[in-house]
Amino acid sequence: MFGARAVTEVQRLAFAAEEFQQLYDRWPSHAELLAADPTLPHTDIWRHDFGFALTDGSFTVQSAGVDGILRTGDDVVSTPIHATK
Repeated sequence: MFGARAVTEVQRLAFAAEEFQQLYDRWPSHAELLAADPTLPHTDIWRHDFGFALTDGSFTVQSAGVDGILRTGDDVVSTPIHATK
């Protein structure tokens, strides 16, 4: 139940980040996304901050999962996005 919501939240943030990147030709911070759309989630379902990562040209949004620690087995990670410009 909570996992499905976490997936929805990271994908929603990732979609917003992709739109931002297409408009401004750079990846946003979480604060910039929230300024552009205050209805986006501020924290994940477990009240942890989201992580944003740019690795090898791919951008992802991450929820640290129940344990609150990124890069562990319970993380929820968006589908990688590649810059369009």
